[in-house]
Amino acid sequence: MKNIVKQILESATKEWVKYQKRKMYREMIVGIKLKKLSKEEKEDINSYYEKLLGKRINPRWHQYYSSINGVFTPKYIPLGLYYAQIVPMLNDRTVSKAYADKNFTERLFPEMLQPKTIVKNINGFYYLRGKPIAKEEALSICNNLSDAVIKQAMETSQGKSVIRFSSSDGMTTCKGLSVQKLFDLYKKNYIVQEVVRQHAILSKLNPTSLNTVRLTTFRREEDVVVLTSLLRMGRKDALVDNVSVGGVFCEISPDGRLKAPAYSIKPTGRYDYNDFGVKYEGIQVPQYEEIVRKAKEMHLQLPYTRIVGWDFTVDEDSQVVLIELNLHSPGVYQLIGPALGEYTDEILTMVKKG
Repeated sequence: MKNIVKQILESATKEWVKYQKRKMYREMIVGIKLKKLSKEEKEDINSYYEKLLGKRINPRWHQYYSSINGVFTPKYIPLGLYYAQIVPMLNDRTVSKAYADKNFTERLFPEMLQPKTIVKNINGFYYLRGKPIAKEEALSICNNLSDAVIKQAMETSQGKSVIRFSSSDGMTTCKGLSVQKLFDLYKKNYIVQEVVRQHAILSKLNPTSLNTVRLTTFRREEDVVVLTSLLRMGRKDALVDNVSVGGVFCEISPDGRLKAPAYSIKPTGRYDYNDFGVKYEGIQVPQYEEIVRKAKEMHLQLPYTRIVGWDFTVDEDSQVVLIELNLHSPGVYQLIGPALGEYTDEILTMVKKG
């Protein structure tokens, strides 16, 4: 009976995810003139997926990506397939939710430099340097801060919950809210951290947002490989770099240099220059080789998750800083190429075998 209930719940979850991604697709194509796929392209898609997955798929995402970036490949992954089947198969969600909780990242990777934590709220309880404290003490600690960030700790908000603020005598710069009211907005499971001062190269791409490298890694049987690599940047005056709230992203080549154009999805667009006239092409991402090395090393410590979306930045002292890891939503940025990269065939074969 338990197995039947579990199967029903899993099926319902998959259908809900697919529905959400169809809804996202409809929102993303508003105002865009999509190029029709040719008969040969549709046949390539059908042949590819029938061979590797044992079934045909709706080619609408192929049409969207190739219309924007001008590059056709049958290896684009439909978002419904990615989030409803691929990620759940690769990552054990019974443990990955805890792994992705920002309140526990310091425990997972204590040797890795991370933003300095001021206060944590875990399931409604407050903590300071790992020890429980009263809410009154947490408020007192945050009553006078020069530059801080508060954000949800769970992997759900896609940057929409990030608020940068200062405070004085219990009042914040966020819409005139008190620290108490700011805490109340988040209810529970959030973290307050000091703002990271980013490297000058990253700052010139947008100084108001913390710009991050999103590195998606895949654990094979004996090694960890990079599937996709990109730099996410906020637009002018934006405080976050997330594409879901208007940010842009640009592919990073294996040598660590940006490969133009950059893209946005809300609204959809492509750009060779940023809002300040800086050309993306050829900019060297600082400490890129070190970022890749650290991501691969840390992934080996996560045996229950085979695909991880890592967010890193580099601080003003050229030190690599881990911002967070994404396990439920490692991220799909297919305007720069297939989400599973050169390992698409291998992973789809795994999905087919179950």
